[in-house]
Amino acid sequence: MRVDMFGLLGIPFLMSVVIAAGCTKVKTGPKEPVSVPAEIPEKTPVKIAEPRLPLPDPCVVFGKMPGEPPQTVPGIGVVVTRMSKPCVTRDGHRGYLENSTWMAMGFPCTGAEGRVDWKGTNYLRPKMASFIVSTDCGMAPSEPKEVATGVAAAFGFPASVTLLAYNPFVVQYWEVPVLSEADTGFTVDLRTNEAVEKVWPKLVKGEPLHVRLVGRENAWVPVDNIYIIEAELLVTQKNRFKLRVTDVKVLDQESKEQLKSRCEALRPRRNCMNVF
Repeated sequence: MRVDMFGLLGIPFLMSVVIAAGCTKVKTGPKEPVSVPAEIPEKTPVKIAEPRLPLPDPCVVFGKMPGEPPQTVPGIGVVVTRMSKPCVTRDGHRGYLENSTWMAMGFPCTGAEGRVDWKGTNYLRPKMASFIVSTDCGMAPSEPKEVATGVAAAFGFPASVTLLAYNPFVVQYWEVPVLSEADTGFTVDLRTNEAVEKVWPKLVKGEPLHVRLVGRENAWVPVDNIYIIEAELLVTQKNRFKLRVTDVKVLDQESKEQLKSRCEALRPRRNCMNVF
């Protein structure tokens, strides 16, 4: 009997081929990443830099101040003798820092009456009359606050520039130009016959007497300025007077030598070296 091998083996063989084919692993390539659109950030507005303003110059020129100290203040009767912290501005001008301090000098017996001493039995014709111009005699202005306010207005000082000291002028040598009277010290004396017989009677009647005063600021300072003051003495009552200053200058070398020579010519000799 003939056996059909395909019939016996064909179905199982076919099934095995199908099963094998179904179990075959299909190779696939790598998956490409899915791109997710990113969020678009909001645009930050671009700031335009503002132009930088130049810093203010710390060195200031006070336009109403005519020059460097010492400077007489018009209408006030004081002298600005020195200022601290000098500097040079960016454009080359001399000035001062805005936190500078300054010093001023006033004159005795301009704000109060000074004492007149006279000797003899007759007030109208004394043997001698003395005007005592001492540093304890009141000055005008009388208060430092008044000086600070007046000078600031006159010279244009800002509030940051402050008054350090207000010192009196010290008389060290004096002359009466219309007479031969002169001496060291702070007492202006009328001693000659011409002085007590001709000048004094005019003073008593209210006529002023022109005097020249030489001295320094009453302060410990490194700059030794000698000032020459033109002034008038005015008798206000029997034993009182006031001083009226008409001009103030720093003594230059030539004038200093001239005054020193006149002082050294006085007899008896005075200690003129202490003054000049």
